[in-house]
Amino acid sequence: LPNLRIGASGEIGHGYSVGYSKYNPDLYDNVNKKGMTYRQHRWAFSGEWKSKKTGTDYYRNRCASVRAEVLGGMDGSVHSFGAYVSSAIPVYKQLDIIAMVDNFNYNTEKDYLQTNFMAGIQLWLHTKCRLQLQYTYCALNSAHRADIGKSNCSKIDAQVQVAF
Repeated sequence: LPNLRIGASGEIGHGYSVGYSKYNPDLYDNVNKKGMTYRQHRWAFSGEWKSKKTGTDYYRNRCASVRAEVLGGMDGSVHSFGAYVSSAIPVYKQLDIIAMVDNFNYNTEKDYLQTNFMAGIQLWLHTKCRLQLQYTYCALNSAHRADIGKSNCSKIDAQVQVAF
């Protein structure tokens, strides 16, 4: 398949907890208010397809693109797992429509699943500068809502991205 890139990455290492987390309470001594060093492992597999070759100048060679990634990790004894699919489709001059679905389980044993649905636009202001405006709906499953005390939410983000 032309214009397809596939990748994989991994990391075996350690992390240090600096505060209490409901997602992984075993990594912090809440009595003595003290963090601890723990095993931190990560892995990911990704793919990206573009409708044409863009080289390093996406501003002048804009095209439709789809990117996906599946990832997982372990922090101490807690396993996490997630995936996302994102896309950008040029619609007019420097204007793109963007969309993404992101699914992540912060603690697979407790089933702390969160799914984000995002849609928006991006305007290319310069070769390596773009403005994004996006709406995101965040959906938490019932276990996540009950244990963590959060609820489903909506948000609107605006951001400027500059590449160097």
